Amino acid sequence: MGDPMHRMMNKLMILLSIILMVMKAEGRAQEGQMNEEGKDTVDYMESDRVIADEGKDAFNGMVAAVNSADERVKSFTGELQRAIDRAEQKQIIKIYKLNELVSL
Repeated sequence: MGDPMHRMMNKLMILLSIILMVMKAEGRAQEGQMNEEGKDTVDYMESDRVIADEGKDAFNGMVAAVNSADERVKSFTGELQRAIDRAEQKQIIKIYKLNELVSL
């Protein structure tokens, strides 16, 4: 199995994919409503551009969120590794001191 960071990133990517699919479905529903209302195709094209811009902004926001989460995970991973290293050093020191006592 993958490490926790990979699993979290996989879940995050799945979540982002679902959000994008929902946004696309909502956009299609709005397209259908516009066509049913008999709006001019020029209006439709202009609104399509607005939806695309909003989608692009939303996507860029999600990319920024993923990058931010990635940085936090990297920071946490670094802190965790330092804590593990300190604990291992303490354990080694205890073993060394115990060996000194036994050899006396």
